[in-house]
Amino acid sequence: WKEKKHDELKSFLYALLEGIRIVSIYLSPVIPYTALSIQRQLGLEPGSFLLKEAGWAGIESFSINKEPPLFPRIDIEQI
Repeated sequence: WKEKKHDELKSFLYALLEGIRIVSIYLSPVIPYTALSIQRQLGLEPGSFLLKEAGWAGIESFSINKEPPLFPRIDIEQI
């Protein structure tokens, strides 16, 4: 990895994860358990989901946790 590419990748991943965190706040009234799962997967303590927490750069860093899929795949052959 070239150093400048490493910095670009780090910035890109942060922006992606921060966007997902903000989306989880907006989704919380509609699908609260999924929003909680998203925050756990981002390594965050589940928050109060207040809109004032939806500002950019609200979190300094993320620690990804592996959990079951948010929306499990449905096998159509069983239907």
